[in-house]
Amino acid sequence: MTAAVTPEDRQRCLAAGMDDFLTKPASIETIAGAIRRNMAPHRGSE
Repeated sequence: MTAAVTPEDRQRCLAAGMDDFLTKPASIETIAGAIRRNMAPHRGSE
């Protein structure tokens, strides 16, 4: 979670290996969505 909101900030974070990118302020729905996305099974990981 970050206060940096530019598209370049997002790209840098994801390129550095982060799994997701949330900006502040984040709603409960936004946080829950990120958790669901990152807890979902990945295809081919079985």
